[in-house]
Amino acid sequence: MILEFNQIDRQPNPLFEGKIKGQIVVTGKGTTHFNDGFIDYNGSRYEISSKLHREKFADKTATQVSDILKDGKRVGFIYPDLVAMKKVLFLSFGYDYFNFIFNGNKYTVYEVGLGQNQHYICVYSGNETVAIIHKEDKKHNYCDKYVIYALNETLLLDLSILTLYFDCIRYPNHGEFTGESYVDDSFLTTQKELNEKYDPSFIPCVKRMDGIMD
Repeated sequence: MILEFNQIDRQPNPLFEGKIKGQIVVTGKGTTHFNDGFIDYNGSRYEISSKLHREKFADKTATQVSDILKDGKRVGFIYPDLVAMKKVLFLSFGYDYFNFIFNGNKYTVYEVGLGQNQHYICVYSGNETVAIIHKEDKKHNYCDKYVIYALNETLLLDLSILTLYFDCIRYPNHGEFTGESYVDDSFLTTQKELNEKYDPSFIPCVKRMDGIMD
């Protein structure tokens, strides 16, 4: 599956459309004041809450948990975590990743930046890459563009929610409303272990499955 997930209207109330082969299959919107995100899919609305909170899990306490709600009830959540490569006194050093749990599915998500127009959100289920979200560097009228590459369409809703989380909750660009300008939106990560989470063969494989030959 290849899903073009694009912001079609800028702040203060950004709107999003997700298209497969030109057909709109999912829509979304954000709110500037609260940074909440909303996804509409098959007649249902899902809210990505910006009310970050602490929550105790099996062996640690997460401090920035964002709930995913449907009809006011929690159906999932997302939170950042750290792979600790070393410790100095009481401080841990390593790289960030994200835990994404939704409708009984559990994903591990790594944000990788390899330079100009190589900003990738790599989604794993267990040890397998199931999707890569490519965030384009260039913006037109301050609107972000994403291309979601996934193994199959059953992941469409999950990945749309995850993409909107990054756009509205993780990086809420208030400057797009206040008039600040952004020339270069490139993203770079330097940790070798993190960069290796990006599988360069995955996107060409999904393109071939979709009938696209580069």
